Amino acid sequence: MKRISTFAMGSFLCLLLWLLVAQSRAFLFRSPSHASAIWAPSSFVLSATSAAEYEINLDVLEDKRVLVAGGSGRVGGSVVTQLLKRGAKVTVGGTRLESYEKAKRRWVEKFPTIDATAIEFATIDRECADSVSSVLSSCQFDLVVHTAGPFQGKATTSNGVIDAAVANGVPYVDVCDDYCTASAAKTKFSKKAQDSQVPCIISTGCWVSSLWK
Repeated sequence: MKRISTFAMGSFLCLLLWLLVAQSRAFLFRSPSHASAIWAPSSFVLSATSAAEYEINLDVLEDKRVLVAGGSGRVGGSVVTQLLKRGAKVTVGGTRLESYEKAKRRWVEKFPTIDATAIEFATIDRECADSVSSVLSSCQFDLVVHTAGPFQGKATTSNGVIDAAVANGVPYVDVCDDYCTASAAKTKFSKKAQDSQVPCIISTGCWVSSLWK
């Protein structure tokens, strides 16, 4: 079975922690060569180099409630299990309960020490903000992780996940792997993210999805 590399997942978790512990708010956009801040308050410009200045403590994930859109997939499953191993409470957002149940059995078999009772499932339409908002409004979420892209060719397709996250004031990160799609998200949501002070990181998938082995 394919699995995501330890290095890639560790780096991805650092991005999640970035969103949870940053005292300021920023909307980030990953260009083809590097991540750069699209907007940040003058007191704190979030950049690839400044991350090294902050101590990363994975204990901060304990008891955090995280919605993982596309969590039944291979990238999503890796994110779900790593969050669970660190004490987070995870809701998997997907379209098919059967896929989630199959993935859950695989997670428990591979990681018998994880707390399977800390996982929930919610049916969502990733292109419909109202669908995602209905889940986010059901309880207090600390983070939304979009592990189902948006992938190549989706620049003109609605991203209901980020739309709902920004509208509900929940930090957001995705694995978008396409420059045009990420640019479209930046154009549409940067101002909204600034106004609502919601941190968002987009387009991490260029390196996450290429590190499977």
